[in-house]
Amino acid sequence: MRSKTEIKKEIAALRKLKPVGPFGFKTARTIVAAIGELEYGHDMTAAEWFEMPEHERAMAEQAKEWKEGHIEERPSEGWGKVVK
Repeated sequence: MRSKTEIKKEIAALRKLKPVGPFGFKTARTIVAAIGELEYGHDMTAAEWFEMPEHERAMAEQAKEWKEGHIEERPSEGWGKVVK
């Protein structure tokens, strides 16, 4: 499990990402899903979870895996050219 300090730093890093391009709104919502998972967590059995688009659920799951220490790649990494 990541420390509260690590999680706060990751949330700050995610908030600094600025989506660009024609799908910027979609990218922004995906970033928000990651922040939501890191801040509060998601009830993955709730109706709202299943109403989320697949890309948002996938990002929230990745954030949860990172938060729990199962993966090393931070949610703020690997966005390529869709953010600046």
